[in-house]
Amino acid sequence: MTGTLSLIVPEMINIFTAFLVFIYLFILIRASTRLNEVLVSSLHLRYENLALVKDLEEEKHQLNNRLGRILNDSSNELYIVNADTLNCLQFNRGALDNLGYSNDELAGMTLDDIIVDLSKEEILNLIRPLQIGTRDSLTYKNLQKRRDGSTYPVEIRMQLSAQEEPPVLVVTALDITERDEAEKKLIHQANFDQLTNLPNRYYMLSYIRSAFARAKRQNSKVALLFLDLNNFKDINDTLGHGTGDELLKMVADRLLLMLRETDTAARLGDDEFLVLLEGLQRQDQAEVVVHKVIGSFAEPFSVDGNEICTSASIGISTFPDDGNSVELLMQYADTAMYYAKKDSSSAYRFFSHELRAYIDEQLAIENRLRHAI
Repeated sequence: MTGTLSLIVPEMINIFTAFLVFIYLFILIRASTRLNEVLVSSLHLRYENLALVKDLEEEKHQLNNRLGRILNDSSNELYIVNADTLNCLQFNRGALDNLGYSNDELAGMTLDDIIVDLSKEEILNLIRPLQIGTRDSLTYKNLQKRRDGSTYPVEIRMQLSAQEEPPVLVVTALDITERDEAEKKLIHQANFDQLTNLPNRYYMLSYIRSAFARAKRQNSKVALLFLDLNNFKDINDTLGHGTGDELLKMVADRLLLMLRETDTAARLGDDEFLVLLEGLQRQDQAEVVVHKVIGSFAEPFSVDGNEICTSASIGISTFPDDGNSVELLMQYADTAMYYAKKDSSSAYRFFSHELRAYIDEQLAIENRLRHAI
């Protein structure tokens, strides 16, 4: 019995050991299989990532090339400029075309060589807010100089890229020649008569105020000459509005020939003109100009083969003798002109307080008669 037990025990130990070895091998095989799957998956993912990175790099390269072509082909001027020295590091085709320089010429230039009326120190002071971080960008208008010496207006935008070494300025310049010309045209149309190219009423109101202010500082006088053509309606009705327009242009030209550089002629509307005389010390100095203007009408006007004889009636008011209000003095000159037109013995008339009293009396009589009727 004892011998049989001694034979069974070692056999059971061997069986148990074999079982443990089997379990260990099973676990090891499972782990190896899992590890192999992980390695295969990792390698597969790695190659997929490499392919993805390659695709991304190719796409980025294509995007950069596309963006580069867009920027290079842009009509706007683009510059990459050293923020410390202002040397032009890079630029696009638009800059070369607009400025007229070759690639090598522009590469040897600084920003102050291109921008008119700004020195290197002034530009560095201008971009100082970008360098200290108080501004993200700067926009201003200036002139740029081409290779042939001509200039053109631009709107410039500057941004600083401090991550670069050295820091660089990204400068965009937009040619605003057409916009500038359109703005000037609108301003001219708002302030000048389209037929005669003389200043209009809107412009003259502010200009006369400035003339009054100058006269106060210089202790001088200003005269307003309100001029109206005689028989202009008959000329228009007989010969047509085209002839009337040509006559008005000729009258404007003759007025300009009679005046000093300090004097200003304007067209207020229809056949009404205004002449502003500055720097007068006496009233009779205005009378000298009035005689010259009246004398300019002695020679007939020739329009489309028609000889036109006309004359002018002129009313005159003076600052500060007759007052200091622009509107009031224009009204006084208009009133004096009206009475000069009624008086066939005189082509001009100065406004006076006696005339003002006479006008007030006439208005009062007319009002009383109207109430009486």
